Parts: sequence; structure tokens; C-alpha cells
Amino acid sequence: MNIELNEHSSDVKDILNRYHINDTFWHFSPKYYDAYIRKICGDYLYESSAAFKNSKFSWVKNFFLHSCFIILGAFVSLMKSFGMSKPHGKINEDARILACPFCWRYVWFKRLPHMIKESIRIVYHPLFHYDYYKKNVEAYDRKVVIPEFYQFTFRDIFYSLFLIIRYYRRLSRCAKELDDIYGIYTGKFSRIFIFPILYGGFVRRFIEDHIKSNDGLVWLFDYDYDYKYIIFNNLIHELRKNDVTVHIQHGSFVTYNPAYCNPVCDYSLCCSHREKEVIDHFNAFDSKIEILGAPLQTFDDVPKDDKSEKQWDVLLLLAATDGIELEPMKKVLQFFHNSTYKCKVRFRPASKSTDRLKLCSYLNGMDESEGTTLYEDVSMSKIVVSFSDDALYTAIRNNNPIIYLRNIDIRKNYEMTGRSAFFYIINDSELSSVPVSELILRYRECNYDSDSFVLNNFGYFNINEISNRLNSLLSKLL
Repeated sequence: MNIELNEHSSDVKDILNRYHINDTFWHFSPKYYDAYIRKICGDYLYESSAAFKNSKFSWVKNFFLHSCFIILGAFVSLMKSFGMSKPHGKINEDARILACPFCWRYVWFKRLPHMIKESIRIVYHPLFHYDYYKKNVEAYDRKVVIPEFYQFTFRDIFYSLFLIIRYYRRLSRCAKELDDIYGIYTGKFSRIFIFPILYGGFVRRFIEDHIKSNDGLVWLFDYDYDYKYIIFNNLIHELRKNDVTVHIQHGSFVTYNPAYCNPVCDYSLCCSHREKEVIDHFNAFDSKIEILGAPLQTFDDVPKDDKSEKQWDVLLLLAATDGIELEPMKKVLQFFHNSTYKCKVRFRPASKSTDRLKLCSYLNGMDESEGTTLYEDVSMSKIVVSFSDDALYTAIRNNNPIIYLRNIDIRKNYEMTGRSAFFYIINDSELSSVPVSELILRYRECNYDSDSFVLNNFGYFNINEISNRLNSLLSKLL
């Protein structure tokens, strides 16, 4: 079901048209121009954005300084890449499947080469965080696939700088008017204008220089937040009429964002029946929605229903501290520190040292998970309070009452299949209204009927079944 653009979309479009943004920079087709406008609206409504504007400077000066900072970052990234070791082995340029990992902090595509029967290329776009790329490529089996990494060129960088300098007054005034609509002044202009300008030239050059096949290709993407996602889709369909784009969801298990669940790809492969209903609701661009399962997640097949004696009343599962969850996590830690509950804190393993440094003053002597698995921590706790999507699978299989904390939650359009009185989705300000003591006392009564609950909300986890489904779809598209 298509939904209307939000109430400010016509104002956003009027401003962009008045400053000739699309005609000057993107040349989006109507479909992708609409997607670009929706993305802007979604960013202002639902997304956090870091800012380093100086209030002493005018909007124009702030815009110019911010732009130069990003261009400098691209230049430094390019210089770092010169010392990068080249991949050993021959890249299969005849492969008709290209997987483009957009979310460079997570290695979600590492399993695809083993699942897909056809030849596949793993292609990374330019990164500002070079160390993440080095970590990512180590996760792939080089005997199966050689990850490719394409960096900006000097031409990309200097041409972007030329455009920004030439049009910076127009862009900065346009950005100021967009901020005025929402009354939000958080430096979103970098995401709306600067990064798309920088990546736009790269995407066109990449397609023209590195895609030699005249046959129709299938492009696999794993992300739907970024503006360059829209640019890629627009240019692929402009330059290669027979290609098909496919969005593989990594799983928005208990929440979603319209920008994430409104895919611009030709196909969107989602994890579960619940996700399909959500995407159908927001599917403004008529992407074909297929239920695949969860190929990009790795979950242990944990036992079900462990009701043995518990050591902890509450297990607090924290998320990475580099996003919008930092302040809510501080509040939640303070809430449980002031309580009488016996609590254990588990950090996200991939960023534990950094996260602990930022939150150490809020731990107040709480016990921390050390040397135990997620399943062991969950099975020894009565209830689970989590900022993590992925960890919920283990808690559901173990039938723990769950309090899931999410700073962004659009619950008026959301309902989990089979959601029970033991599953709460709240933000940090609502925690005091949850009957935590009652959940702890009644934890033995919690029963999600987890087989069907997991299937409907998380999706299929049988990797062989998922692989067969994926190969069947790809064979139809090729």
C-alpha cells in the first residue's frame, strides 16, 4: 500500500525546485527524485545527525567549512588507500551478480558467496574509515571471492570541491530553508548535499569504467538509509537498462524506519511475514517484496525455555555508543542503579572497550558480563532489558520477559505478531511505567510459542532453505 508523503514534503520539493538542486546536481528521474525528497523528510523526522556548526559563523560559512572538512576526509582516505595491499587473485569481471555492501561497519555479506551458486563480486564503495574496510575483507573466504575496493579519484574529489565552491551560497541557503521548515538545526546539509555530490561522480565513473558485461546484472544492496543508495539505483537504471537491483534486508526485527522500509530497489527481500506487512505499508515505489528469511544474520540454535534458577533479576544488553542510543543508555543504567534489582550489564562485544569507556561512570559497580556467552547470560537472568535487536532472538527462544528500548519507534503503524504482555517496546522516558517488579516475579509464566513467534517476526533461519530460496529468485532475474 502506498502512503502519502508527509505533510512537509511539498514544501521540501518547492525549496529544492526553487534552487534547481536536481537539475544542477542529480538529474534524478521522477521516481528517484521522489525518493530523495522522502529521504530528506525521513531524516528530519526520524534520524539523528551529528553537528559541528559554530554559532559564531553565518550559515554560509558553516556550510563551506563543513563541506571542506568532508572533502578533506575524502582526500585523506584516498591517500591512505595508496598503501593498501592489492587483493591476490583474479577478479571475475564476468560475474553477473554484484553485491555492494553499503553498511561498511558490518560484514553482512560475508555468507553470500557460500550461499549463491552463480559467480559473485563483492564490491566496496569508497570509505572514510579505512580501518573498517581492512577488518571487513578479512571476514571473507578468499578461496571463494576476492572483495574489491574502489576509492575516490583525485578527479572525483576536486570536481566535487569545484561544485561546492561554485554553488555553496545556493546550497547553504537551500539547507537553511529546509532546517527552517522543521525547526531543526543539526548540520543535516552534509548528508543531503555534500555526500551525494561526492558520491555521484564516483558512482557514474564506477559503472562506466568497471562494469564491462553487456548482459543484465543483478545488484545486491544491504542498506537503505543512505542517499548514495538512491544515486546508485538512479544511475544503474539510467546507464544499464537491463539490470535489476535487489535490497536484502538485514532484519528490522522489532522496529522500523520509513526510510529503511521504503525500498527504491526493484526487489526487496525481507526476513519475515511481519516485515513484509510493514514494507507493503510503506512501499511507495512498488518494489516487489519477497519473504526470504534472514541470510545476513548469524544466530546460534539456542535451546528453548530454560526456567532454571536465575542468578540475576535483570540483564541489560547495551548497544554501540556511537549513535543516538548513548544518552538513553545512560538514563537506563541510572534507573536500574537506583533500583533494588540485581542487575548484570553486557556490552556489545565488537565495541566493548569504547562503549565501556563512555559509560563507566554510569555503571556504579554493576556486575559486568565477562567470559560468558550471550546465551549463558540470558539463561541466568529473569528478564532482559535490551537496546539490541539481534540479542532479542536469544531472549525469545529462552522465553524471557523483554523490555526493548528504542529511541525511535513508530508504534501507531506497528504491531508484532503474537506480541504478549511480557514484551514491551518503549523509549527511555517510558521505563518507569513498565511493571518491572511484576515481570521479574512472573518470569516463569512467559511463553512466546517461540517457534511460530520467531518465524513470523524474525524469519527463516534454516540456511539451506534460505539459500535455495535466494538462488531460485536470482535464477529468474538473470
